[in-house]
Amino acid sequence: MKDDIVVPLVRKEIEAIQKEKKSFILSGYPRTRNQGLALQREGIFPDAFIILNMSPEKIYHYCEY
Repeated sequence: MKDDIVVPLVRKEIEAIQKEKKSFILSGYPRTRNQGLALQREGIFPDAFIILNMSPEKIYHYCEY
């Protein structure tokens, strides 16, 4: 899907979550520098980044409640 379609959709979802004063993790996006810059132009600046350098299975194991 093109960035000019995806970025507004992502922004809309983030705004809805923030309006409810909820925290969230945005996984797998942005994937490119252009996507990151597009989010910045939309006024979306992450508070933190987490880089998980392990297999998806291990990540899911440690994130289970």
